[in-house]
Amino acid sequence: MNNTTTKAAETAKKAGTTRNTGIRTMVQIAMLAAVATVLMLWEVPMPFIAPSFYKIDLSEVPIMIGAFAMGPLAAAVIELIKILLNFVLNGTTTAGVGELGNFIMGCALVMPAGFIYKRAKTRKHAILGMVTGIVCMAVASALVLLRECIMEGIEKND
Repeated sequence: MNNTTTKAAETAKKAGTTRNTGIRTMVQIAMLAAVATVLMLWEVPMPFIAPSFYKIDLSEVPIMIGAFAMGPLAAAVIELIKILLNFVLNGTTTAGVGELGNFIMGCALVMPAGFIYKRAKTRKHAILGMVTGIVCMAVASALVLLRECIMEGIEKND
């Protein structure tokens, strides 16, 4: 083993990280993304409550677990992998717009929760984070809908 490799290993050891930690994180992200993708395949329509394209799925649960266990950045990566895997498995009927919306809303839900829980890992902060995530998701969806309404109004006036 050369001197550079030894110094890198010593630096990683002092920082509390090793190569196995990186591999473990990648495996956890991959497993949670796979579970989220499978859960996304089981969509339940919401008849008489919302438009036909709205469906309930539980795919955000493993992503929220990932946000609490590994942080908000890992949650965003899990969300992205879930969307990409679903895109490959199911294709798209919305030219990617639905998938982009799902990614934005998913990140708006899990990232605030991950940030808040990262500050203090207590049940109180977990609940506060999830409530904050719900509020952020509602605000994000309202802003996206407002933008679409404005763009539609501009197109009609042209």
